[in-house]
Amino acid sequence: MSFVRLEKVDLLPAGVAPAPDRCAVEGVVASAAYHGSHTTYTVESSGAEVKVLYQEAGRPRPAVGERVTLTVDPANVLQYDATDAAPAGATSSGSTTASSATTARTAPTATRAGTR
Repeated sequence: MSFVRLEKVDLLPAGVAPAPDRCAVEGVVASAAYHGSHTTYTVESSGAEVKVLYQEAGRPRPAVGERVTLTVDPANVLQYDATDAAPAGATSSGSTTASSATTARTAPTATRAGTR
């Protein structure tokens, strides 16, 4: 299993090339919850839901239904054996529970940007 902290994932508009040293996966914004300084997104990708905490900082916000590219530094992806306990708050589907928004499942098809 792979997990990554919500705030370590970045959203790019579809078609924008991510940095070559980052893992990237495409998806569609399924939901968005605005919280003032940030928005929590749920992005559907390869049959998985990925939660993302997106810092506003004057950047445009993707709309529900919009295609996006999720990127993350590979050093921020936590790997667990199937026999290891999942991080606190993670569910068997890999998404986080409402009581613990600290981790999210990366889509299983994440690749380094520019490679497949």
